[in-house]
Amino acid sequence: MKERTAFVAFSILEEHLSDFSNTLISGLGDRARAVRWMCMHHRVFEGRNAYQVIADGETDRLWEEVTRACGVAD
Repeated sequence: MKERTAFVAFSILEEHLSDFSNTLISGLGDRARAVRWMCMHHRVFEGRNAYQVIADGETDRLWEEVTRACGVAD
């Protein structure tokens, strides 16, 4: 159930932030890894997961971390 919810949440992310989700998928190698990354609590986000960062309106900060973590050039 938990895994299914994570994939549903990522599907919604793909609809609303497609550039971001595509960057994450290509940078991490596959959709399953991207789904897990979004749900993980990250030290760089003060223990929040990426969805919480989005909810807090910090999408620029999220982009910065994704480009760093995925090795994407600005």
